[in-house]
Amino acid sequence: MAKTNEIEYKVVKTFGELSRSEYDRTNWKTKEKEHVVETKELRKVSWNGKEPKLEIRSWYNTDGVETCGKGITLTPDEIDALRFLFDSLDEELTATA
Repeated sequence: MAKTNEIEYKVVKTFGELSRSEYDRTNWKTKEKEHVVETKELRKVSWNGKEPKLEIRSWYNTDGVETCGKGITLTPDEIDALRFLFDSLDEELTATA
């Protein structure tokens, strides 16, 4: 496979938003004001034409242009482990209430 600087992604499904913030900033290159909507979302994403994977990642919409930030990709086993941990956490919170 040839090396390229171009990374392609396709959002297969958006399951939901975990958080959202909006702010204005000055672009450090152009010195122009821009409005940013930053969300952290659970999505199923295909990177460079590969099999889609479940991710939790930050997404930035700056004046209508979407870019992505850091995130984590989850395998089916990791999703099961996370579900188990959340269930355990829920039981612990209920027991201390």
